[in-house]
Amino acid sequence: MSVRSVTTRLAVRPPALALSVLALWGGHAAWDATAKDVALSVDGKVQQVRTHGSTVADVLRTAHVKVGAHDLLAPAPDVVVTPQTEVVLRRGRLMALTVDGTSREVWVTAMSVSEALQQVGLRADGAVLSADRSRAIPLKGFSLEVRTRKAVALLDGGRVRRVASNGLTVGDVLAEQHVVVRRTDQLAPAAT
Repeated sequence: MSVRSVTTRLAVRPPALALSVLALWGGHAAWDATAKDVALSVDGKVQQVRTHGSTVADVLRTAHVKVGAHDLLAPAPDVVVTPQTEVVLRRGRLMALTVDGTSREVWVTAMSVSEALQQVGLRADGAVLSADRSRAIPLKGFSLEVRTRKAVALLDGGRVRRVASNGLTVGDVLAEQHVVVRRTDQLAPAAT
């Protein structure tokens, strides 16, 4: 091997190496240019997701976000996204709701007690709630007791008084109105 061939091979390596790095960098830059940033809002917290995917499902997969059976997602998973698309996910929350002594479980995507009452269609004007209306509903679920306001006609001593009450029983209404029931009084319906 001559000194000249070794010198020629060594002289060729740096330009070839530089060309390889440049091609690799250019390929990565071209691939990166095909990505798009899409806004993803999960329960009101917005993040930008950089994705090469084309659908909402791809955005969620890139962000490592799973959608549950009771969650609300808009737009639908198969919708094609653009950089102007905002994907909104509201997590489902199980709420144990008791209204005037009757209990049921409901799924809501609401983030506050007030919003949950609207979602279940409960008009709670004048109602007594076991939690503040602005209280956040955690993902793990929540229990809420509601006592609605009722119009009651109270016949006391021959006079009808119309009152509003959040009581669950006749006894509750009488106690709120400071009515004392004596042994000689007739009470209908029963106090309990």
